[in-house]
Amino acid sequence: MEEDKVKSKFTSEPGKKSKSNPETEDKTQQTVGLSLSHQHEFASSLLWESRLGYFSTTEEKDKIKQELEETAIGSGVFALKKNEFEDEDKEDRTLNADTRITLPLTFGLLQELKTGIAVRLRDRYRDKIKIEDKAGVMTDKTAPKDNYDLDEDYFAAFLQDELFVTDP
Repeated sequence: MEEDKVKSKFTSEPGKKSKSNPETEDKTQQTVGLSLSHQHEFASSLLWESRLGYFSTTEEKDKIKQELEETAIGSGVFALKKNEFEDEDKEDRTLNADTRITLPLTFGLLQELKTGIAVRLRDRYRDKIKIEDKAGVMTDKTAPKDNYDLDEDYFAAFLQDELFVTDP
């Protein structure tokens, strides 16, 4: 997916210099993934199900913000006061895997006994740079929140007995 945005804010008050704040943004986002599933029913009515999936989302974004101010009240001529540049890269990767076994039982009531495990591994990072150019002076405005790397490791096991009280 590609997305281009152009925004502009214009402020004008009587007796004051007018201001304009144009902003452009170019963003490219891509998601790719693969999911596989397996199901096998044994002669004993035992059912084994497994799934495996991997997904990756990447995003690249470039943004330019400008601040323009009228050189004189009512002149309609604008001078550049400041430029802000942002360059951002993000990636989010997820690996999912789970397997379960289901055994139908009858002890007076119909039941399904299930047991299984699940694993999810995620990792996300963002690398963002913010630069401000004010009157030819370049300042790095990148903050700690603009750059991060997160990891999540999820492991689960379960045992479940489902009773069908109203079924014959």
